[in-house]
Amino acid sequence: MQRKSPKSTQVFLYIRDQIKDGIWPLGEKIPSEASLTSDLKISRSTLREVLAQYVSLGILESKQGKGTFVIDDKVEELTGTVSENASKAPTLVRDVLEFRLLLEPQCIKMAMQRDRQTLNKLILELEKCNESMEENVGVASKFIAADISFHILIAEASGNQFFGECLHILFERTLKQHQQINSLFGFQDGLRCHKKILTYLKQGDLVRAQREMKAHIESALEALKA
Repeated sequence: MQRKSPKSTQVFLYIRDQIKDGIWPLGEKIPSEASLTSDLKISRSTLREVLAQYVSLGILESKQGKGTFVIDDKVEELTGTVSENASKAPTLVRDVLEFRLLLEPQCIKMAMQRDRQTLNKLILELEKCNESMEENVGVASKFIAADISFHILIAEASGNQFFGECLHILFERTLKQHQQINSLFGFQDGLRCHKKILTYLKQGDLVRAQREMKAHIESALEALKA
């Protein structure tokens, strides 16, 4: 006897098909939560879980007071869960993360060896990134933008202009894949790691700052294998 798919998977595939078949066109607002929960006979929590996955994947965007809109209709390869979707294209993300694993701890070292004025400026900018992440927990596009800025700022503070440029290009090319990784971690994990890195920068603790950055990226690599 074939096992029935979990309800969240069924809803995920339903939304995919609505977008794929053009029933929910690009740029249009999708039906309200009340309408969807009634039509699909599901709980509001199940619906919100699935919608959050689509927001993290960059397919849907939630606008406060206005509703949820389709912002990308390339959904043909999506399967029933975010972890499966992330595994569809792991090679590119893995290669980027492995590159970052070599680059970013070194960027922290070089940044912390700069003059105190440069380091203080970096700390202030990183604090703003973390504040933006805190303010946008649950808003994937803004949260991820602040997350990316955090890493690029450290690379730029290294004093090597190519490090920052490299990360900027890498994030730009793999934005959707990083959105998928964010959906695996949730919002709090990245924020927690960033706070630790910032604390060690303030303390001038190079060893722990490098170690935390390394662990942060390694966690993303492990998520790809899950």
